Parts: sequence; C-alpha cells; structure tokens
Amino acid sequence: MLEELQREDFVEIKCRELDETEVKEELQRLGFSNVSDRLILLCKNLLNLEILSTIKIEDPSFNPTDVEEEVALWEKYLDTIQKLESDRAGFDAAEQTINEAMKLAGNVLASDRQSFVLEKPLSTAQRSLVSWGVIVHENGLRYRFKHEKLQDHLFARYCADYEYMPLDVLNAVGPVRSRNALVWLGEIYRHRNSPLHIQFLERMLNG
Repeated sequence: MLEELQREDFVEIKCRELDETEVKEELQRLGFSNVSDRLILLCKNLLNLEILSTIKIEDPSFNPTDVEEEVALWEKYLDTIQKLESDRAGFDAAEQTINEAMKLAGNVLASDRQSFVLEKPLSTAQRSLVSWGVIVHENGLRYRFKHEKLQDHLFARYCADYEYMPLDVLNAVGPVRSRNALVWLGEIYRHRNSPLHIQFLERMLNG
C-alpha cells in the first residue's frame, strides 16, 4: 500500500488543530467578535476556517451564526460560489459550475485514482472551478480536488439532489469510498429538513 501511495506522489503533511486562542484571534481578524463556542470549535479545523474566510471575503455581510455546523458552512460556501458565478455569468452558468463539480466528484470516487483528466480547452464551468480553487492542476491534463473533504461533500450533495439512499451510494462508488459521503449525505438531508432523512437513517441502521 505504501508503494502505491509513493507511486501516486502522495506527500505526508502534518496538520494540527488550532487552539481556542488562535481561533479567536483569526476570527477577530476577519471582523467577527462575540463568536459562539460552536463556531470556535468548528474553526479549530484549518479547512473550515479557510472556508469561513472565503465566505467572509466574498460576502462581508453574512451572519456567522448561520454556519455554526459544518454542513451549514460547506453549503454556504457552495451557495456563495453559485451566487457570485450567477452575478458574473448568469444563473445557468452558475448552476453548470456546481453541477460540473458534483459530477467530477462522483467520477473520482467511482475510480481508483484521486486525479482526473480534463481535455483542453477547459469548459467555462471547469475554468470557474479552477479559478475558485475547487480543483487544481497536477500535470498535463490531470487535475484533482484541492480538498478531499470538499470532493466528498460535493458527491453527497449530488446524491441528496437525486434522493439517494445508502445502497445507491454503495452501488455508485463502492463500500470503501462511500463512507465519508454517507456521513455527509445524512447531514445534508438533516440540514435541508428533508423528509428522506429518517428513511435514510433507518436504512443505514438496518444495513
């Protein structure tokens, strides 16, 4: 397994959570004061703090109390991208950008690699995803998602849109690569107050 990772040029990156003082300082730099303990806990994760920063930069007036749960934060991030793309290029183009991201995420999880090929010239949606840093260039025609967590979330969002149940996810990407997507999918159903949430949980518990 180690040899396979080395052949794929994986690099070990040591990462730690921020402590509470560091988080408070970073949030104050972003203009947030009197933040809740829930937001501080959420932003101990560097990736979540990065996402929150991006939302704040693009939408200075947004209320951080709306994103005190991880799924709410990530959904707000994608909604921010879609809104700004809509302002720039129109609603259809914005929708296509998110749809392309979800499609690519599903393709990656259904494959045995973490990267994927994009033929030149890139489509408008693909160029937008590169511009936003959602996907990054590796070499040649190969790209990958900047964050694996975002990749899993995007696939789960696709699954939620198409009302997937656990077995649908397993059939789509297999048992190994479906674990994180299943967690996200349950959270997305709950966040959306979907009537499918209870049914999804029941099927998860019953195997």
